[in-house]
Amino acid sequence: MEEHIFPRKDADFHTYITVGIPYLDTNKIRLLISAPNVTAMLASKTAWDLVWGKYIDEAQNTKIVTGDKNTARQNFETLLTTIYEDIPDSVLNSTDREKLNLKLRDLTPTQQDVLNTPPLMVIDRSGHWLHVLRFRNPATPDSNAMPLGQKVLLQRYIGVAGLTPPNIIWSEGLAITKALNEITFDEADQGKTVYYRSCYVNTRGQKGTVGDLISRVIS
Repeated sequence: MEEHIFPRKDADFHTYITVGIPYLDTNKIRLLISAPNVTAMLASKTAWDLVWGKYIDEAQNTKIVTGDKNTARQNFETLLTTIYEDIPDSVLNSTDREKLNLKLRDLTPTQQDVLNTPPLMVIDRSGHWLHVLRFRNPATPDSNAMPLGQKVLLQRYIGVAGLTPPNIIWSEGLAITKALNEITFDEADQGKTVYYRSCYVNTRGQKGTVGDLISRVIS
C-alpha cells in the first residue's frame, strides 16, 4: 500500500505528515481510528520531528542521525499503513482521499511480475553478534517502500573467510518485508564470516535475479 501513498523524497514525506497527522487527529472519531493508534501516531510525529530537525541541520547531521531518520520513517509508514487499512472505504470522503493520498481500493488482486533487478542490500550497522541489513529498491533508492507485490528473499551462510559462491551452501532463505532487518548470531558464530545474498520474489514464489554477495566477520 505505501508504494502509492507516501512520497518518495523525505522532504515531501515531512510535508505529507505535517498536513496529514493533524487532519487524522481532528477526524479520528469519524474515521474510526482507535485511541491506541492515535497515541502511537502522535508519538511517531513527535519522534519524526525531532530526528528530522537534526537531519536537516548540517551541524547535527551524522551517520547515526541519518540511520535514526530512516528507521523513524519506516516505522511511521508501517503504522500509518495499518491505520489506513483499518479505515472503512465507506467513511472516506473526497477531502480525506485528497489530504491523505488514499485511492479507492482495488478489490481484484493484480499479479505482479518478479523484479529481475536485485535489491540494494547493505549492512547498515553491526554490533556484538548483530548485523542490521538495509534493503532498497534500485528504482526508488530514496524510499524505504518495498516494490509492489514483492518481498526480498535473503539467503545467508556462516563459515570460514574467503569463500566464493560455488563453495557456499546457502540457506533456503528468509522472506523480508521491511527495509531494515536485524540478524542475530550465537556465541559459536563469533569470529566466523557470514555471507549474504538476496533477490526479489513475487506472490507466486517466482524469484528474480540474485544480487552480489556481501560478507562480514561476526564480532
